[in-house]
Amino acid sequence: FGSSCFCVVPPAMAARSGLLLLEHLNFNVPNYPAAAAFFQALGCQQAARSIHQNCGPHTQFHLPETPPAQVWRGIVTIAYSPEGLTRTQAGLQQYQIVNPEVSSTPSPAGGLEVQSPWGQFRLREGSATEHEMAAVPTKRSHTEETMTAGVLGIVEVELPV
Repeated sequence: FGSSCFCVVPPAMAARSGLLLLEHLNFNVPNYPAAAAFFQALGCQQAARSIHQNCGPHTQFHLPETPPAQVWRGIVTIAYSPEGLTRTQAGLQQYQIVNPEVSSTPSPAGGLEVQSPWGQFRLREGSATEHEMAAVPTKRSHTEETMTAGVLGIVEVELPV
């Protein structure tokens, strides 16, 4: 997990318990352009560094091109605004037409469960706190598209133990 933060968290938010910011997740990928296309279908944006995909204003996926593919063995959750989730679902349907190795099903809790060569992703509407965190100003460049797309960021990770 990353240790640098490109944002200043308001004291009232910092006082709350729980994870406030997961700065990045690494996924080794054998083919960066193919992986980048998938993450962009999720609403991410190419960052200033070639292996990074910004996911909302404060979080990223790092995708070093290093075979074999690293498959997340749990679930990565990305939160969206309601409009962003609708937009991403439509874009993901188009992506799946030419990339049948990616599948998605409606989540019982709302949103979408996505299975990909890099693992399982849960796409859902963000909570009030997640919207509040995404509204904190960022110093990270190359976030305009992902923010306009309604991506709040990576908000949960699950790993079986």
